[in-house]
Amino acid sequence: MDEAILRVLNGLATLPGVGVTCRFVDGRAGTLLLVGLLLLRAWRLRRWGEAVRVGLAGAVADVVVVRVFKPIVGRIRPCHQLADLVLPAGCGSGEAFPSAHAAALFAVAAVLGRPWAWVLATLVALSRVVAGVHWPSDILGGALLGTGIGLAIRYLIQRGSTGRGTLSGPPTQGSP
Repeated sequence: MDEAILRVLNGLATLPGVGVTCRFVDGRAGTLLLVGLLLLRAWRLRRWGEAVRVGLAGAVADVVVVRVFKPIVGRIRPCHQLADLVLPAGCGSGEAFPSAHAAALFAVAAVLGRPWAWVLATLVALSRVVAGVHWPSDILGGALLGTGIGLAIRYLIQRGSTGRGTLSGPPTQGSP
């Protein structure tokens, strides 16, 4: 089933503009733009604590995935196994499971607790399958792991700032 879903989504990479978008999302420019937009939003709304939470969630998720899970699991990327995939962003090196893009963005979405963040995380995660560099299950694993990390960070920060830990709704304006 993983391969069937991969092939359907990877077929989208042949549509106009999709390959370019996958390359952008995969590259440093896309990451820097996303981080820049999140920081600009935090600055405009004067939500410095939110910027710290976003940075912490993304960094922790990335380190946990790249340094812990990927070396242990060692799953090969689909682009190294299936010769006929469309690869608009190249294949990439390293292991596939779980997706670090998915983990980091779902951790950020969980910390922010806002619908647009969940939509963005989902779109970026799916672009990794469209680009042929991740299996759908890599994305699911990264999304679940990232969500767990984000919720844990949000809980710990809220607990530390209020003396109680809850996950009810997005962090408030005054929370760190």
